[in-house]
Amino acid sequence: MALPILTPVSQMSKVILPVTGNTANVTNEVLPFGMYLDSDDFISGAADQVAFTYKMLGGDVLDIELMEGNVYSSYETAVLEYSSIINSHQAENVLSNYLGMTSGTFDEDGELLTVRSDVEIFRIYGHRRSGIWQSQFLWNVGR
Repeated sequence: MALPILTPVSQMSKVILPVTGNTANVTNEVLPFGMYLDSDDFISGAADQVAFTYKMLGGDVLDIELMEGNVYSSYETAVLEYSSIINSHQAENVLSNYLGMTSGTFDEDGELLTVRSDVEIFRIYGHRRSGIWQSQFLWNVGR
């Protein structure tokens, strides 16, 4: 089998990632969801991400065959994922309040006597609190 003879028209790729991003190019056409287009911080962060990607992938040494839109799209996806992680963590932190965790002890005049820690409440009441069934395991979350 004979090898084909290649005669390329150009020695450079048509798509090369620029050194820096442009905030004007962060548009609804390049973002998969466009959820943060009204945020100036997101738009400037997306443009800065192009320079970061260029440096991290060695754009000064070789041609990076990515478009700015690829970086903006990945940046939006990463911001959405980070937001999901933060919201999930916040939900875990306030879960005990919604499950009826005792927040203090009051006397007959309505005065707050003491505020007990989650561990102390667990030791006293076990895995049933306020008539709501909960796991037999003690779930501690960061504060």
